[in-house]
Amino acid sequence: MEQQHYFLLGDVAKILRCQPYQIVYLLTTNKVPEPALRIGNKRIFTSADIARLSERLSQHFTPTERSRRGKDE
Repeated sequence: MEQQHYFLLGDVAKILRCQPYQIVYLLTTNKVPEPALRIGNKRIFTSADIARLSERLSQHFTPTERSRRGKDE
């Protein structure tokens, strides 16, 4: 049996090299479905969720917009 990996919003943002608010935007505007799992009112993402987000991010944000980081990073 294959072990499932789970990720929080900040982890997903690092994996996809984008800002967390960009992921939240896609979720709150129903561009992608919410992850099925929540623990303590935090979204828990699976690999399938990350794949869907990656596809939508590339449609809605340019690579430059996706990679904008704060001055401290």
